[in-house]
Amino acid sequence: HGDRPVDGAADAIAALRRKGLRVAFCTNNATLHRRDVAAKLTRLGVSASESDVATSGSLAAALAAERWGEGPVYLIGEQGLRSELSEAGLREAEDGEAARAVILGLDRDFTFAKAKAAHRAILGGARFLATNPDVLLPGTDGGSCPGAGGLSALLETSTGVRAECHGKPSPRLFEAVAHAWGVDAAGMVAVGL
Repeated sequence: HGDRPVDGAADAIAALRRKGLRVAFCTNNATLHRRDVAAKLTRLGVSASESDVATSGSLAAALAAERWGEGPVYLIGEQGLRSELSEAGLREAEDGEAARAVILGLDRDFTFAKAKAAHRAILGGARFLATNPDVLLPGTDGGSCPGAGGLSALLETSTGVRAECHGKPSPRLFEAVAHAWGVDAAGMVAVGL
C-alpha cells in the first residue's frame, strides 16, 4: 500500500526463502526501474535485489530491443521506463524522426502534445506497445487515477490500432522471470494481483 508494507508480508517472504524457494517481485509499475523497486522493497523490510524484480517496463524494453534493435522509439512514460529502454540499447525518437514503435507506460506528465506525436507515429506505421493494461490505479488516499491502460485506450480509440500489451495478468512477465532464472514456468506460483 504505497510506502506501507502489507502486514506479515516480510515474514511470509522470509519463510518462503528459508524453505529454499526463490521469490520474484513482478509489477506493472513501469515508472520505476527494477533497481528502484528493489531498493523500495528493502527499505520496507523485504530484502530484494534488481535480479529479483521484473517490471512491465523491463519486459517492454526487452521485447522492443529484440524486435526493433536500437529503435528509434517514441516514449510516453517516466524515468524508470526511460532507463530500462536506454539500458536495453534503445534510442528515443527525436522530434520529427520516424519512430519504429511507440512505447507507452504511465506518464503523470501526459500532455496533448505527447498524445498527438504518438497518434501520428502509430498512423505512420509505428508499432504500438503498452507496458500494462491497467486502466486505473488505486491511490493511497482511497481514490484512483488513470493508469497506463487508460492512456493507451485514448490512442487505441484515436488510431484504431490496439496496443500490444504483456504486463500482468499476461503470463509473459512471469515467463520472462522463468527464462532469466533458467526454470520451468510451470513450476512457478503467482501470488497477489
